[in-house]
Amino acid sequence: MLKELDGDCMPLYVMLRATDKFRDVEGRYPGDGEDLDGDAQKLQTIADAFIATLPEEARSIDTAKYSKEFTRWGGSELHNIAAFMGGVTAQEVIKVITAQLVPVNNTFVFNGMKSTTAVYEM
Repeated sequence: MLKELDGDCMPLYVMLRATDKFRDVEGRYPGDGEDLDGDAQKLQTIADAFIATLPEEARSIDTAKYSKEFTRWGGSELHNIAAFMGGVTAQEVIKVITAQLVPVNNTFVFNGMKSTTAVYEM
């Protein structure tokens, strides 16, 4: 279960999970094909199905808006976000190896648009 819902990062978490499912089913990321509207609709359907499994307070996400944006991105990765996530991962590995600090518990989400983070314990 979700311990705490963060309004900035929860929609991104849901859409990242939906994007992974889309890639598993279609063999490509949404937006990599020519039918952007069709990909956005498929991604929205997958996201809505995932949201139905979440607690009631997490079901207010506007999947139509986020599906269009995730499709527009086409699975691209920004170098600065990748560098940040690599740094976070390295820090967590050091915590595990040295056993001096408590590592992040479960799912870590970084919102690069607002520079916010959230940890979701599932």
